[in-house]
Amino acid sequence: MKIYLLLTFLLTGSSIYAQVPEDAIRYSFYPQSGTARNMAIGGAMGSLGGDLNATFVNPAGLGFYKTNEFVITPAFSFNNNKAKFRETNTANSKNNFAFGTTGWVFGHSSGKNSRNSSAFSLAITQTANFNSEVRYKGLNNYSSFSEQFAEEFAKSGYTIDEVLDRTNSPFPYTSAPALYTYLIDTVTVNGIKQVKGAPEYILDAGQALQQEMIKKTKGGMSEVSIGFAHNSKDKWFIGGAIGVPLVSYTSHTFFKESDTSNNTANYFNQVEYTDDFKTTGMGFNVKLGIIYRPKDYIRLGLAIHTPTWMFLKDEHYSNFATKVENPGDTFEIDSRFFTSGQPGKAEYIQSTPFKAIVSASYVFREVKDVTKQKGFISADIEYVQHRGSRFQSDNETVTDEEKAYYKALEQSG
Repeated sequence: MKIYLLLTFLLTGSSIYAQVPEDAIRYSFYPQSGTARNMAIGGAMGSLGGDLNATFVNPAGLGFYKTNEFVITPAFSFNNNKAKFRETNTANSKNNFAFGTTGWVFGHSSGKNSRNSSAFSLAITQTANFNSEVRYKGLNNYSSFSEQFAEEFAKSGYTIDEVLDRTNSPFPYTSAPALYTYLIDTVTVNGIKQVKGAPEYILDAGQALQQEMIKKTKGGMSEVSIGFAHNSKDKWFIGGAIGVPLVSYTSHTFFKESDTSNNTANYFNQVEYTDDFKTTGMGFNVKLGIIYRPKDYIRLGLAIHTPTWMFLKDEHYSNFATKVENPGDTFEIDSRFFTSGQPGKAEYIQSTPFKAIVSASYVFREVKDVTKQKGFISADIEYVQHRGSRFQSDNETVTDEEKAYYKALEQSG
């Protein structure tokens, strides 16, 4: 990963709105996971069945069970990040233990006809792991962290008093704390009033700024699911599952910009910025599937996953601490100063796209004694349209501003 821009934040206007197209991907794009068997075959589980992971792929595959089974899948995640900022390379790793698909399958075959059976499953799996850390550090003589806030305020049309209003600031996480701490201010140049960041005086003098960013994210998505399948004459396998995803995402961003010169009269010494963002919630979905076995060694599968409807809650706050020079002083403010002492909050519903899976398998030496089977060939084709992600407010009273925001968000995705 290369980072050439100064920083990209989830910072917006007067509200907590923090949903961006990347959120749609975060909660609907799942890395490969599951049981050891599922991982070993690259996730091509759609028509094979006979594995707990079928609960989350094609529930019809549970129909191959005629006895009980308990499955536990320990895992170890490797997360390595590399960043390149202004020709400075930084590497970081965030490895951790995790659990893959774990749960029970209860199979039962008919006493009169062993070719008919049914199975029930209760399972949990981790569908996404958000534990990560990205950092970079380097000299920048081209741009300043403050410029984004100066531009936001300059183009807004608001006065300083309006932006610094404690009860109704339009920019409680960005321009308001930047103005309050004198990271940005209005100046008159050649009779023209401008908005300028304090670090820009250093850039104007041909000096560089030291910039450092650390972003840590934690949490993940897990799904608890109940599945059921019926096997008819070892030919037709029909199943369904109800899933309840659980979401927990936390990010902490730290950014520091410092003067590298020895000049103590150039108006700026350093700024430290922190941004904390958290998302929690849960949802539900339904998975339906069918597997047809025209011959003992051939399996054909089809599965449909409905959209997942997730009821999410965001909390967000930021902090600015700026040291200025000539005269020297330190100013610090928390965004909660502008939001009645509480973090900004938003409650909304996100629906992920539906998924369709078409699959086929060929099993060599398909016999009842699976220990004598020689292997198989399996292939899955998945269809997912991420533009199908949708957002809508979950507040009791939905304002016109919220409606317009979510409509624009969907169009940008």
